[in-house]
Amino acid sequence: MQVTTVYIKLAEEVKLSGLRAFAEIVLDGDFAVHDLKIIDGRNGLFVSMPSRKLMMHCEACETKNAKRSLYCNQCGAKLCQETPLDVDSGNDREELYCDVAHSITSDTRETIREAVLSEYFRVRRRGHSSSY
Repeated sequence: MQVTTVYIKLAEEVKLSGLRAFAEIVLDGDFAVHDLKIIDGRNGLFVSMPSRKLMMHCEACETKNAKRSLYCNQCGAKLCQETPLDVDSGNDREELYCDVAHSITSDTRETIREAVLSEYFRVRRRGHSSSY
């Protein structure tokens, strides 16, 4: 597998936000993966795979709400928490989001990471995003 194309869209730098850019990759010229994120974390830059927020349904009106919401966005009913709130656990990301696409092997993950970060640094030197 080869990363044949990488597009970078620089994010506006916001204080307290580690998001630096969005990325899109094309694999073997045939398969596109959108919504990768380049994040400046505790140990430096890393590439986050596309993910979605986990949802739960309101028992009163069946509207979808973000997991851990206290009240329904539609009807205002108090939502039943499936798991206890553990704000200090440090594992909030695993509980609130799940990857939509991800590599199976560490070699593939490293190939994607190297290609995305290489293009990110090239784009940063130029000062503007790649063309999507």
